[in-house]
Amino acid sequence: MTLSEGYVQYTMSTVDTLSPHQNQQYDSVNMYREDTEPVLVQVLDVNGTVVSKGTSTTGVLLINNVQLWWPYTMNNHSSPYMYTLQV
Repeated sequence: MTLSEGYVQYTMSTVDTLSPHQNQQYDSVNMYREDTEPVLVQVLDVNGTVVSKGTSTTGVLLINNVQLWWPYTMNNHSSPYMYTLQV
């Protein structure tokens, strides 16, 4: 098995949902705004261990020795490997 590096590129924004009075066509209006509060973004491996983290609303998280995902039918010896993105 070769060692490889993967990454997650992300951008976050806050959505405020308002009920419009003048626009009958839509149930709600989404207003996007930039956040100024820091956030914690983490990538967890299958065991729940943090393998990468950041504190910005936009960024790239590098994952060393990444385990790539594949459909279960492609490998009879192990299950697909899944990471969790936690914000």
